[in-house]
Amino acid sequence: MSSIDIDEPFNPIDDDPIYEREDIQKKAFTKWINNQLINSNSILPITNLFQDLRDGVVLLRLLEVLTGNEYKREIGKMRVHHIGNVNKVISVLGEYGIKLLSISSNDIVDGNPKLTLALIWSIIQYWQGKDVLKSVIPNPQQTNVEKFLLSWCQQTTKGYKGVTIKDFTSSWQDGLAFNALIHKFRPDLFDYEDILQHTAARNLEHAFTMAKNIFKIDRYLDVEDVLSEYPDKKSILMYIMCLFQQMPTNNIVIEDSEKNGSFTSMRSTSYDKRNSMEPKSPSPSIRSISTVNTPPTPITSIRNPLKSTLLTSYQTNMERVVRWIGKLEDELDRQDKIVTNDLKIVKEQFQKHEDFMINLTKDQNQIGQVLEESNRLLTSTDIDLQPREENEIKEQRKILNRQWESLRAKALERQSNLHKTIMKLQIDQIESFDAWLSQAEQRISSQ
Repeated sequence: MSSIDIDEPFNPIDDDPIYEREDIQKKAFTKWINNQLINSNSILPITNLFQDLRDGVVLLRLLEVLTGNEYKREIGKMRVHHIGNVNKVISVLGEYGIKLLSISSNDIVDGNPKLTLALIWSIIQYWQGKDVLKSVIPNPQQTNVEKFLLSWCQQTTKGYKGVTIKDFTSSWQDGLAFNALIHKFRPDLFDYEDILQHTAARNLEHAFTMAKNIFKIDRYLDVEDVLSEYPDKKSILMYIMCLFQQMPTNNIVIEDSEKNGSFTSMRSTSYDKRNSMEPKSPSPSIRSISTVNTPPTPITSIRNPLKSTLLTSYQTNMERVVRWIGKLEDELDRQDKIVTNDLKIVKEQFQKHEDFMINLTKDQNQIGQVLEESNRLLTSTDIDLQPREENEIKEQRKILNRQWESLRAKALERQSNLHKTIMKLQIDQIESFDAWLSQAEQRISSQ
């Protein structure tokens, strides 16, 4: 595959002002901000983007969430206090290299729609765009995010019937591109050929529902937003940024290209059931972890205090993790068989399994902690493990890894089957309603 030259001029065909939809941006950006602030107890969800950001308080809290830092606020309700807060926002953005051309604190305090949207878009581009690309691009600050994502979309959907991605506007209107992206990484979820038979509205609804239920991506876009004559480019691009963030990134190959400043185009890997569904931070993820399972064989041999302490800690934590995984396996096995003819019951089963998945991901860091302990035992020159002890630890890691991966695979398979059952029953309902409606129309027309 050819490499993508970052220095090459990039002239997107959808940079026409008609692809700037203030109404759609306002709705999408509001949802994005609220999603970032979802765990912030001190800030209520915003409802009017242009009004709720005027005092700068929400903007400062948003930056605190995104940067991990704390920023002092001006206390008071006078305009001068609001100006001070927004000035602080602009100053913080400047520290991160975000230049706000033609945007002043007065513009934001006045609730200027166009410039408020421009400010939020600058924040989204950095933290939802370039900041996310850090894991796959050596110098994301020198990378055109739009160009990178366009190439990623093109390479990922290459070969999919009906999909030709040239921009972030009209190329997405029929819903095929969204579904192709999802199908590339999770082909077990649905048959792409079935999508080709549906309307654009149904395709978009399917993709957005799938992204929400499987990849935990909020519905920043509504079907009618994309179906409109001139879809909003920035809102679609933001949604693609979120999709990219949630997809596995081991399919992206980066060239060492100090000389020509380029990175290679992406090549998609085949579906791997172990790591195909791995939403990245901030969403909870089920990571593939090399570890242990079944009750481990106790390791003895204590030659020094450090070795004694580490071995005892490792053995205790290992046994706790094994019991935890065993408990989850029993809980998963006790879940009822998936009902195939009652949408309400299946949705209840889906919600119950979602709660199980949350519990599965919530405490998985303890597996990583056990791994770190075992790695220290295996690599530290101060511990001096005997060959038998070293082999036992390695074997425990293999056993735990098999049990953890088996649990993950079973949990993800049930999640996928539940989702497919829900989608099938919903489609059956729609088709049944369509048939009834057609019959009713025929009866009316015959009278």
